[in-house]
Amino acid sequence: MLVLEYMPVFLRRFRKLPLSVQEEAIQKIALFKDRANHRMLDVHKLHGKFADSWA
Repeated sequence: MLVLEYMPVFLRRFRKLPLSVQEEAIQKIALFKDRANHRMLDVHKLHGKFADSWA
């Protein structure tokens, strides 16, 4: 499972979202963290200096 780091600006903006949107985002993040779901979310490996990252 992937380990994600969140920028402080993301966390501040996330907290301002309606609870229903926050819950949906949390579900999508959980799917993203599991590489087996990559086809569902169109997750792909990056290249170049971000070769160890996923988008």
